[in-house]
Amino acid sequence: MIRYIRFTFAMLAVLGMASHSVMADPIADRKENFRNNVKSLKLIQPALAAGDMDVISGEANRIADWAKVMPDYFPEGSDMGDTKARPEIWKNWADFIAKAEANHDAAVTLADLAAAGDTDALPMAMKALSDTCGACHKLYKY
Repeated sequence: MIRYIRFTFAMLAVLGMASHSVMADPIADRKENFRNNVKSLKLIQPALAAGDMDVISGEANRIADWAKVMPDYFPEGSDMGDTKARPEIWKNWADFIAKAEANHDAAVTLADLAAAGDTDALPMAMKALSDTCGACHKLYKY
């Protein structure tokens, strides 16, 4: 039984790595993920006003999930073509990674606050999340 469990986890890990390493079109894929990110942000805004903690937490977690893998969608050479990504991303890779991590952390904070029902802290957490988006766009998007 333990062998079966280990084998299952090993296969899931291999499949997970394969899904991240093989991208047919990283530019199209990241654009789609960013569009989904914007949809999440647009769903969070009215949910804040309505006090819908489930929507806030769920959408913030989606943003966090994207932020965690976002740098994978910027392989070298994907600054050419139909993209608004600036070459500075690859010149300042460590800063780009730090900004993706800040976005992830801000989204997790928002999700956690919503899950805890901390309505007083949500507006500032939403602003912090929004600020992480803007900080990256300012430097790394045309």
